[in-house]
Amino acid sequence: MKGKSVVIAAGIALALAANVQGSCLVKDRQKIAFLGDSITQFGNVNDGGYVNLVMRGLGTCGVKAEKIPAGVSGNKSNQMLARLQKDVLDKKPRWMFFSCGVNDTPNGFTDARKNADVPLAEYRANVSKIFDMCDARGVKVIVLSQTPVLEDPDHVANANLVAYNAALKELALKRGYRYLDPGAAIRAAIARKADKSTLELTVDGTHLSDVGNRIYADTVLKGLRTVRTK
Repeated sequence: MKGKSVVIAAGIALALAANVQGSCLVKDRQKIAFLGDSITQFGNVNDGGYVNLVMRGLGTCGVKAEKIPAGVSGNKSNQMLARLQKDVLDKKPRWMFFSCGVNDTPNGFTDARKNADVPLAEYRANVSKIFDMCDARGVKVIVLSQTPVLEDPDHVANANLVAYNAALKELALKRGYRYLDPGAAIRAAIARKADKSTLELTVDGTHLSDVGNRIYADTVLKGLRTVRTK
């Protein structure tokens, strides 16, 4: 598995080098915080996770940045707000990648898997406060859309996620933040699956597989170009 992850990282890094060299938003020796939930936590813990792939891709382009892992499994917007100062701001990053919303969203289950969701209005308020705090400290925020709650486009949880992703995008663009859409890339890959009954982009329906992490990281790395292309 580790060998496969290294190959994936190398492929992404080479693609980034071909397109971004000399024109990356992140500069040498800058700190990057990754604030999020389990997608982000596993993206850092796993060798082939998107956080590690992004850092390797930057390194291949000569950008020796420092990561600040701040993903906590199960976190919602109120919890990220509560720990923002300690886990991110006190460490003085220049950049913060922000991923939040999957756990805030009603997941549609009625059994033990049902989550106590954060209402949309409260989610918007929490995210706005996080952005306010980052702005006050001069931290540049890059916002990441949420990937599907389950690898099933027709599940109600994914329908519920639409409004949260829309709110996240609106709040980001109002502040002039760069908004990247790995969620759309993952959904497109799910739609292309030949066998809809198998898991390909995730390991359990939610958390990304090596393939899912590669798509996620590729979206992020391409989004770091100083000159955007369609």
